[in-house]
Amino acid sequence: MRRIRWYHLAAVLALVPGVSSAVQLRWSSGPSDLSFASATRCTLVVQADPGEQRLPSEWRLLWVADSCEIRPVPLAPQAPCQQDVAEVASVRGPSDPAELAANMLTAQFCFAGGEVATSARYVLDLPAGSKGRFKVIALDPMDPDSAHVLQSSEVTFNGGVGTPFPPVILRATTVHRSTEFRLTAVGAGLSEASALELVAPDASWRHPLSIVGQSNSSITGVASLAAAVPPCDVQTGSANGVALLPLPGEPVPLLTPAEPTGASCQETFREAIYPLGMIQPKDFAFVLGGWAPSGTWVFHLFYIRQNQETKKYHGGVDATEKNIGHAVSSNLYEWPSTEIDTAAIAVRPGRFDSKHVWAPCIILRGVTYFMFYTGVDDYGDQRIGLATSTDLVTWTQQDNPIFDFSQLGVWAAPEAQGPEAQFRDPYVMPDTANVGSWLMYFVTIPADYPQATIVGVAKSDGDFSVWDNDRPLWSTLHPFPSPGTALVESPHAFKYQGKWWLFYTANQTTVFGISNPDNPTDPNPANWSQPQDINTLIIDEYTGQPTNAYTYWHASEFLGVNADNDVAYLAAWNDQAVGISYIPVRTAQTPYLFEEHCPVTAAGVEGSSGSETEPRLRLIGPRPARSGIGLRIELPTPMRVRLGIHDVSGRRVRTMVDGDLPAGASELSWDGRDTDGAPVGSGVYFASLKAAGTLRSVRAALIR
Repeated sequence: MRRIRWYHLAAVLALVPGVSSAVQLRWSSGPSDLSFASATRCTLVVQADPGEQRLPSEWRLLWVADSCEIRPVPLAPQAPCQQDVAEVASVRGPSDPAELAANMLTAQFCFAGGEVATSARYVLDLPAGSKGRFKVIALDPMDPDSAHVLQSSEVTFNGGVGTPFPPVILRATTVHRSTEFRLTAVGAGLSEASALELVAPDASWRHPLSIVGQSNSSITGVASLAAAVPPCDVQTGSANGVALLPLPGEPVPLLTPAEPTGASCQETFREAIYPLGMIQPKDFAFVLGGWAPSGTWVFHLFYIRQNQETKKYHGGVDATEKNIGHAVSSNLYEWPSTEIDTAAIAVRPGRFDSKHVWAPCIILRGVTYFMFYTGVDDYGDQRIGLATSTDLVTWTQQDNPIFDFSQLGVWAAPEAQGPEAQFRDPYVMPDTANVGSWLMYFVTIPADYPQATIVGVAKSDGDFSVWDNDRPLWSTLHPFPSPGTALVESPHAFKYQGKWWLFYTANQTTVFGISNPDNPTDPNPANWSQPQDINTLIIDEYTGQPTNAYTYWHASEFLGVNADNDVAYLAAWNDQAVGISYIPVRTAQTPYLFEEHCPVTAAGVEGSSGSETEPRLRLIGPRPARSGIGLRIELPTPMRVRLGIHDVSGRRVRTMVDGDLPAGASELSWDGRDTDGAPVGSGVYFASLKAAGTLRSVRAALIR
């Protein structure tokens, strides 16, 4: 029976005092040193100790040599395997940059006996004048999960060499249950290692680990990582050489969104609504999974923070939008205020982002997150910047922009509408047509239509400081009110129902979508569909009709929670809700794109989320309301509550409830009148519920 097993050869080894030996290494002729004056073919034998009766299931043959290359001679293609003696059937050279750095060869053995051979043979052709030495190293087969390393005695040819052996890694274990990632590698010669890294097999990324402990047979490194580590190589090096070991990818923890509970099938993230000084979250980016320092695997949300009070009373928009906030949620429903960071990144005096930071877009490559954002300087000029993080907590903003409006081709005229250059809203994704390349969508002014803005696209080969091949997407020259005057912003692209879709916000009011059957960067507008209002693309799963519930949505983002998009959300910042709203969606029948997918009743009142531990306040009934605003209070137990209606300045217009309510649901309606019974005017109002030490608010529009 022909059995095939893989063993590894590598030019690495260090002596490990005091280790056990359960494997022997010798020349087939017997002596520990083989002497020859002319080129010779010789046989090196790996033999199990008599008490073991079998070789370890895996070992490394390691060598250092002078004036020769060590490469086993494989059996002839049709040669039979020996009984219980493993022989080299083939030899593979380094298969990736990491193996090349470690000078690793991989030998495939064959033998005709049991599962594991009692001995193995390497046939070597050694040239005249060469010399070197060999050793075998392996994990203790009786305790493979320990740091107990076995090694053979050393054999030499022509007296050997004094060159030190480089390190070797035999096994690695990891612990990753928060942003702290800890790796321990076991091998030999590790006390001399000066670096420990995670390296992509194709060398497209690498990340250093901080060494916190090491001995001759083990080394431990740590890093602060929010991402699950993908398949990569553990690599360590010293003055004597490089060692590596493939590391399988970590399993990604299950992250399940909660059932939607918000009015009209929406959930909404709000940082603060009431009292004055409320924050309006605007353009945003979700990260669908990552560790938090608290030890939970969560959704991460990054967003522009616009202070409404500052905007209204203290200098307008130039006085706000100074930082990007960060919030986390384990279920896309609860957003603990104690874990909100109000300045993940911020403006920096004297730099390209001194006035505003806008429109984050976040991608993950390897274990590093890259945040692309718009920086606005003191002169109002917009440029694309980059910040990086591995833990989603601490971000490093690059000093200079990575993409400047001055780099655009002649098709663009960023300053055509005034002295302030418009070049903003980056959206970055992999270029599916070219592995290793990336696409950046952005917004600027086209030279041929100086009163409009459109979407452009540029490419990068993976060096995010270099973007070129920029060109316009004329399909985004929005036709309303006219192709030469429409303002387009906040693009994002995604594939759904077999088509590429490009969504954008037009004229600072409504989200529109266009589609292309094959190419998300197709320059020919004839190959794209006509723009469709988001309200015409989404239908209610019960009625099969559009809901027109997305009039106040801006800067949308599609969230495919899993690879097949079976669990997907559509999100946008929502003027009406003063927050970032999102709905679960699934495939709809043509001509629609999405179907709202959430447990709502035919009357439009949402079902229970199964969470009944805190007071809840919801809108019910039509929106926007004309005759009155319907409200629903849900209490886990009987308690005292206070429900008030406020205008946008924070003034209390009406007290609806100030007393005890029973457990369960209570529905009531505000008739649009103030405390004196006089009708109020059309506008936006807030209903705020205080109960059990919590504050819940909803925003509603009233139209007379």
